[in-house]
Amino acid sequence: MSPDANDTTRHDLVEPSTILVVNSRVADGRAVVEIAGELDLSGTQTVSVAVRGLLEESPSVERIEIDATKVAFIDSTGLHLLLDLQANAADRNVAFEVAAASDAFRRVVEMAGVAGFLLPSR
Repeated sequence: MSPDANDTTRHDLVEPSTILVVNSRVADGRAVVEIAGELDLSGTQTVSVAVRGLLEESPSVERIEIDATKVAFIDSTGLHLLLDLQANAADRNVAFEVAAASDAFRRVVEMAGVAGFLLPSR
């Protein structure tokens, strides 16, 4: 059944590829932030609010780990954001790294030459 174009109660449809989902959990001084979808200009604010919120509202957090295993795409704004968040965490003596990454995420990070800053050493 297709939506009625005259139906004013329906929400705009969003292409699944443009959705970004961010979940976080904190336990024992460690925060894990799971990112799924496309980390581009349209999603950086969501990730920024989540991570900066952890830094500001959870003083017991000693480590932030990004789980990017479900990131389908990342562009330069997403990379810049992660590097900025890493610097912000370092200013607060909080460790920050991308603990797990999708192949697509890893390729872009490596091509940009910032794998040594964001990804754990193998």
